[in-house]
Amino acid sequence: AIFHEGARLVGSLPVRTAYVGDNLVVDAVGAHDAGLTGVWLDRTDNPSPVRSDNTAVPAGVFTVGTLMEVLGLL
Repeated sequence: AIFHEGARLVGSLPVRTAYVGDNLVVDAVGAHDAGLTGVWLDRTDNPSPVRSDNTAVPAGVFTVGTLMEVLGLL
């Protein structure tokens, strides 16, 4: 519900909204599961779709290393 309310407050639909956060599960997966574009800001410079603890990044969740990379997703 909080993701939908955030999209509403900025005047957007969830499907047209990206949420960027540095917590994979709470931010990126949470946003994705709510119908937004979930983007995980992984500043660990991890080059693969597998986190350092060997947990895979779910399909449909984007990973970026810097905020400048988000522009390429839009």
